[in-house]
Amino acid sequence: MRTLLRHLTAAGQNDEENSLGVNTTYEDLYHSFVFLTVVWAAGQIASSKYLKMPPLVGEIIAGILLGPPVANFVPDPEAWLLLGQIGLILLVVEAGIDIDIATLKRTGLRGLLLGQI
Repeated sequence: MRTLLRHLTAAGQNDEENSLGVNTTYEDLYHSFVFLTVVWAAGQIASSKYLKMPPLVGEIIAGILLGPPVANFVPDPEAWLLLGQIGLILLVVEAGIDIDIATLKRTGLRGLLLGQI
């Protein structure tokens, strides 16, 4: 326990031996919170009764506008890229779980060939 406390108290120092390897400031946490809030709000606006789009469309547009190519508002874009890739993997796994075997048998070879592309 003392070793953990020593590492935690020394995490703000530049000494590589004593740091935990994660250097996150309150400003980064604030920017991350604002980024997630804006992306969520954009999804809600896109799914409103006036626009009638899926929330994902608004979330993607907000991510593009706040991302490194346009506004560069996102702190540590590499970490967000990793989270996005993990999300895509989970989406593919969820889609695989939802596949009905009877439908797969009906599509047969055509479905297998399209899946390979």
